Amino acid sequence: MATSLNVLLALLLGSNWLSGLALAEESVQSKNETVIRRGFCIVGGGAAGTYAAIRLRELGQDVVVVEKTGRLGGQTRTYFNCLTSTAIDYGVRRFDDSPETRKFFKHFNIPVEIDTTANDFETARYDFRTGVPVSPYPGNATEAIGRYTEELERYSYLSQGWNLSEQVPEPLLEPFRDFVKQHDLGPALETMTLLSQGMRYLLDYATVYLLKIVSLSQLRGQHLVPSRRNNSEIYYAAQQELGEDVILHSTVVHALRSDNKLHRLTVESDTGERVIIEADATVMALPPKNDEMDGFDLDSLESFFVRQFQWGYVYTGLISDSGLPEDTQILNRGVDTPYRLPRYPSTYSIVSTGVAGIHLVTYGSAEEMSEEDVRDAIVDDILGLQDGGLNTTQPTFLAFATHSPFDMSVSREAIKAGFYQDVGDLQGHRNTYWVGSAWEHPDSSAIWRSVDRLLPAIISD
Repeated sequence: MATSLNVLLALLLGSNWLSGLALAEESVQSKNETVIRRGFCIVGGGAAGTYAAIRLRELGQDVVVVEKTGRLGGQTRTYFNCLTSTAIDYGVRRFDDSPETRKFFKHFNIPVEIDTTANDFETARYDFRTGVPVSPYPGNATEAIGRYTEELERYSYLSQGWNLSEQVPEPLLEPFRDFVKQHDLGPALETMTLLSQGMRYLLDYATVYLLKIVSLSQLRGQHLVPSRRNNSEIYYAAQQELGEDVILHSTVVHALRSDNKLHRLTVESDTGERVIIEADATVMALPPKNDEMDGFDLDSLESFFVRQFQWGYVYTGLISDSGLPEDTQILNRGVDTPYRLPRYPSTYSIVSTGVAGIHLVTYGSAEEMSEEDVRDAIVDDILGLQDGGLNTTQPTFLAFATHSPFDMSVSREAIKAGFYQDVGDLQGHRNTYWVGSAWEHPDSSAIWRSVDRLLPAIISD
C-alpha cells in the first residue's frame, strides 16, 4: 500500500520528490546504525591483513579489521595437545629467516629460533595408489638443485615481487615441464615438491610460479619458528593489540567505494547484526575470488583482474592411532608417472609432528571436495600402505582444516599479456589496495615483504 502511494505521489509531484523521500528514509535508517570511522578498513585477517593492520598502526594510522572467522591468522592453524600441553601447527609450519619476519615477531616480544626439526626425519616413499614402496628418482639431486639455483639467480628480481619487464622472458612463460627437461631438473623435483606443497600438478604451471615459490631462501633451508612452537602465537598477540579494532565472524555485505569520498562498508556478523564502517581507504586482504567479492561494488577494472584467477584446494589434518612410523616423512610418489610426481587428487605427504603418535597429513585437489570425502580418501591412502609393509590402522582425526583457495595463479597467456605489470593500475584505484598471497605467493614472509613495499603508496594517498 505504501509503495503504491509513493508511486502515485511521484506521478503527481515529480521524480525529485520521490528522490527526496528515499534520502529521508536513508537518513532515518542511518540513525539506527552503528557507524565506525577509521582511516583504513582492512578486509581479511590472515597473514596479509593482520600484518598490514599492525604496520599501519605503527605508522600512526587508525584501522579496523573485518574477519569472517573467529580468529586472526588465516592459513595458520594450531592444535593443542591436552596430554602433553604441546602446540602442533597444521597450517603454516615455519617462516623465512628474513628481516620482516624477525621484526614482526620482535614487535610482540615473541622469541624465535632456527627450525631444525625437518633434518631429524627419515624419508619414505610410497605410491599411495597401490601402497607399494617407490625408490628415489634417479640422478644427482644436489647437482640438479645447483642447475636450478643458477636459473634462480638469473631471475633474482622475482624475490622482490612481480618485477617483470614489459617483454616477459620466454623461459618464464613456458610450462614448467619444458623448463625441467631443458635443465635436467628431474632429480630436484622431489625437493621442489616438498617446498611447494599445495600447488597442483607442478609440470603444468608457468615456470615463473615455481621460481617464485621455490626461491633461494627456501632452498637454503634456514627457517624460523617461534621458540614456544606455536605459530598462532603471533596472531593471538596481534588480536590482543588490535582489541576492538577487530570485528570477527563478520563479512562485508555491501560497499560504496570511490576515489574522492569516504568508503562506506556494511558489515554483517554471523548473528545478523550490522555495522557501517566509514574509511578513507579499503585494504583488500581476502582472496580475490568471485564469491568472496559478492558484497563489494567491483568495477570493470577490478573485475578484470579478479575473474582471471584460478586455484587449487588444500586440506590438512592431524591424525593419531594410525600405526605410522615416528620421525618419518612419508611422501606420495608415482611408480609410473613423470618424475614420479603423484597424480591428484591425493595425499601429498604424512609427516611426524614430534609428538608421539600424531602425524600431519596434507591432501590436495584441483577441485573442491567435502571434508568427509577428503577424510575418507586420506584413510584409504593410509590403510593402503599395508600393502607396502606398514602396519597401519584406521586413524583418528584430531583436527582438520581447509586451506582454499590456494596457489592462486593466472594463465600463461595472461602473464604474457601483462597481468602482473598492470596490477600497479589496480593498486590505489578507488582508494583500494590489494594484498595477500594472490598478489605475491603463498608464503607468510613474502606476503609481509609485499605489504611493506606497498605501504608508502598507501600512506601517501
